[in-house]
Amino acid sequence: MSILLTLLLFVSLFSATVPAVLQAPTTQILHAGGSGPGNYTTIQAAIDAAAAGDTVYVYHDHAPYYEHLTITTPLTLQGEAKETTIVDGNGTGDVITVQASSCTITGLTVQHSGHHSMIDADVYLETTQSSVYGNIIRDSGDFACGVFYNNSQDSIVHNNTIYGNGNEGVYLRNSTGVLIRENNITHNRHCSVVISMSTNNRVTCNVFAANQAAGVSIWPNSTRNMVDNNTISDCPYSGVGLWTNADNNTIRDNHFINETQYGIILTHADGTLITNNEINGSNPGILLRFSNNSLITRNNFIHNQKDASFENSSKNCWDVNYWSRHPFGFPMIIHGTRIFPQWKPTPVHWINVDWHPAKTPYDLG
Repeated sequence: MSILLTLLLFVSLFSATVPAVLQAPTTQILHAGGSGPGNYTTIQAAIDAAAAGDTVYVYHDHAPYYEHLTITTPLTLQGEAKETTIVDGNGTGDVITVQASSCTITGLTVQHSGHHSMIDADVYLETTQSSVYGNIIRDSGDFACGVFYNNSQDSIVHNNTIYGNGNEGVYLRNSTGVLIRENNITHNRHCSVVISMSTNNRVTCNVFAANQAAGVSIWPNSTRNMVDNNTISDCPYSGVGLWTNADNNTIRDNHFINETQYGIILTHADGTLITNNEINGSNPGILLRFSNNSLITRNNFIHNQKDASFENSSKNCWDVNYWSRHPFGFPMIIHGTRIFPQWKPTPVHWINVDWHPAKTPYDLG
């Protein structure tokens, strides 16, 4: 009996000194807009009640929701069905503002932001490791954009339909590590994508069409970005444009179709790799202006009114491209102009040469 009492006393003392195992915090789903008990009347009320890691699930019953949403807690905002779960900004401000990390916006139609250029957006984010996927983002204000990542890192825009916006479909500013993938971005007033003062971003596997200016525009001081495996068509200015000090970017494995002016234009942008692209139906296919030290290789130039030209650009290498207007295997002469200040500041006819043009087009998939 004394042994049993000793054991019981030991167990009692041990359990009193060992803390309970901490339980992982549980996440919950908060509902907005439905008719059942516990549903929040507004989406913002559900967001305000959410804790980190929670999901705010929005029913489409009461759509459109005329709200301006602000998210400051890491959470998922999920609509019941993207075609019918509509958040409408009624023409003012940002419709959804994300100011927390690790957020997800999915399953919604977001529309009708305010009209201020580079200020208003359907979805505005200052964030890290957040995603905007599986949405319809449309009809922002006259000069606003669809999705605006500002001062953001390591985030993704994936599998959205983005169209009819007053300026850009997606705009990156002071952002790095953003992946823009498998979106359909069309019929925007300016460009599908603008990258401004941003580095190490990737634009891949998208369809861009019928924007009023360009497919992708990489603005000053944006470096080491990649534009690859996109189909870009029917943009009246250019498929891709690079501007002052947009250096050391890569343009590869894209299909440029029926760009009214330029397939690709570089202006004061150095060190660009342009490879494995099909450039079909532009005038010219590529234009270099005051742009140096680029490599243009293994591209298909097909049925362009003029395949390529340059203005005051040097140390660029054209090699083993296919030229449908010059299919003979002889060196391809690329005509352009140079300015020699020591002579006089007037353009002089100049040439570059692709010494090893391909005899047949590349299979670029």
